[in-house]
Amino acid sequence: MAARDVAAGEVVFRVDPLVVGPNQDGTPICLACLCPVDCTYLCPRCRYPMCDQECAEAPNHREECSILAKGTIHNFFEGDVQEDAYHVILPLRMLLLLSKGGPEAKLVEGMVDHMEQRRGGEYWKVAEEQVVDRLRGECGQERWGREEVQGVVGRLELNCYEVHSYVTAGIRGCFPLSFLVNHSCVANSTYLYSKAAPYMTTLLAARAIPAGEAITANYQPTVTCGLLRQRKLTEGWFFQCQCRRCRDPKELGAHTNTLRCPACRAESLLPTRPQDWEAPWKCAGCGAEQSAKVVEATVEDLLAEVNQLVETDRYNTEAWLELRERTMEHCHPRHHVSCEVAKWLVPILCRGRGKSLADFPQTLLEIKATLARDYLAVLNIVEPGLSRNRAKTIFEKVDTSLYLSSIDYREGIVSKKELEDRLRNYDAQAQEAEQVLERLGANSAFEQMVVFCLGNIRKQCQQFLHIVSKYHSKLSQ
Repeated sequence: MAARDVAAGEVVFRVDPLVVGPNQDGTPICLACLCPVDCTYLCPRCRYPMCDQECAEAPNHREECSILAKGTIHNFFEGDVQEDAYHVILPLRMLLLLSKGGPEAKLVEGMVDHMEQRRGGEYWKVAEEQVVDRLRGECGQERWGREEVQGVVGRLELNCYEVHSYVTAGIRGCFPLSFLVNHSCVANSTYLYSKAAPYMTTLLAARAIPAGEAITANYQPTVTCGLLRQRKLTEGWFFQCQCRRCRDPKELGAHTNTLRCPACRAESLLPTRPQDWEAPWKCAGCGAEQSAKVVEATVEDLLAEVNQLVETDRYNTEAWLELRERTMEHCHPRHHVSCEVAKWLVPILCRGRGKSLADFPQTLLEIKATLARDYLAVLNIVEPGLSRNRAKTIFEKVDTSLYLSSIDYREGIVSKKELEDRLRNYDAQAQEAEQVLERLGANSAFEQMVVFCLGNIRKQCQQFLHIVSKYHSKLSQ
């Protein structure tokens, strides 16, 4: 809880992870420095892919290496997702941490593991085979009981955050204090993760938080539709969210859950009971109904296509545009799937080495502006305040809209006053995006490019305002 008023952008806490390691599934990753590797060098003892001999002999790998070396030797292949090899790593690291005792072990012991609720669940059997049996059987670590190992798996499943993603691989960590932060589907704080060891995390207030308000984070990706969000929160964290967004069929106007009615084709197919993922769906217009099972299958199939494109052909704009067309047949323009398409398509659409917006057809530019506008409308609701996604989407929307507005003005579609209003609005939005990235940091080459371009956009807005004013002043004379 906020004991006092907390300003937007203020640090709530900053901590290093208790344990950090690879995601359960992913392409090969070095166990010492956690960088992606190509499998050309394997640790001579445990046979896991590493960067080189220096990483294989690193102190943070030494103790786990001696244990892993006693177990099954896995076959690693460059570029392939490893479905079995990495499940054991983070639980082993937490068990070794607990065996040392001390304050950090006390923090781990204070975390809930939801043992009974998890028993027999989707991941329980995988954990039994890939973690419990492997450690106690293959690796000979009977010092840890079955319940103890499953308890550690539960603490990690409930309290880990992904700190960095390489698209096909990722790093997750378990942090002190983070496990005390409650969930909200419209959270008031945001995490910043360091991309280098020791992978420190910082919790920032994403907006002003008044004294007495709970400090919250989102346990799910913010655009996740209610249909999937409720089920995942219940199955993963064993609670049903009661926030305003979850109680509203239209998700506070974000429409991340709204589908197109198969009968009347209106964008008005909504759940009859938003917090029940098995409840039937009904069109707010014609009254046609559809089962939750059919709705979920439609959404899951489209999301599977998104993931497939991300993994295999994510720079193929034609493929993304084709998927967008099929998505629009089933989903509201602001639906979860529509947002996922926009997230990947907008940054690559009408962009190329040595090319400017003038080199692309106006129809494509209008599609890009529409995608960015709809995606931003969702982010303004589900990621209010300080948000990298918002800042980058503001840039995409303003950059494209500014160019299109210049065309509209030249062709006499908009008046001088309307153009001036647009320019002032673009300038204000660009300034906001600049301030967000200044506070959160521009950590990638793309984000640094965005910051540079936002500055140019603001200059262009001021120059256009001056030119338009000067031109009309001459006309009036």
